[in-house]
Amino acid sequence: MKASIEWLKEFSEINVSGKELGDILTMTGSKLETIEERGKNIENVVVRKDFGN
Repeated sequence: MKASIEWLKEFSEINVSGKELGDILTMTGSKLETIEERGKNIENVVVRKDFGN
């Protein structure tokens, strides 16, 4: 099951990074396969919207 930190924050107070949360979950015996940080390595991106002018 995939769960985002934002979704988990709706149910509890989480004031740690994704890595720290992963470590905590692992220490409780929960199975954690991977931590994904979307957009972490994206650099130098410019977005433009053309309004047809």
